[in-house]
Amino acid sequence: MKQYSVGVLGLRRIGLGFDQMGYPYPSSHLGALKLFKERISKLRICDLDWKRKNNACDYWADATPLLHYLLWEGLFNSELDLLVIATPADTHAEMIRQVLDRNQGLKAILCEKPRALTS
Repeated sequence: MKQYSVGVLGLRRIGLGFDQMGYPYPSSHLGALKLFKERISKLRICDLDWKRKNNACDYWADATPLLHYLLWEGLFNSELDLLVIATPADTHAEMIRQVLDRNQGLKAILCEKPRALTS
């Protein structure tokens, strides 16, 4: 079975936070990825808030060997198959630009809507 290296940038509401509200089904990107953890070889997360990082580690406790916390620059030194951008909407366009400019091996980006606030 093919495995993928995945990065998640942003662990607030849709990144992880919605899964901590007690819904009986996955409601975040990390929650959805956890359903397919056997297909993930490495999970790299990045957020400015250490508390959210620790929450993500607790959430993925049963798959901790997969999880690596990275600072923003670390995402560019990682070979990722997929990057999920779940940061605030006003950062999406710049994040996509920087990732595309600096991480040449990246195969796919999943970005929350909107991609940009203006055209």
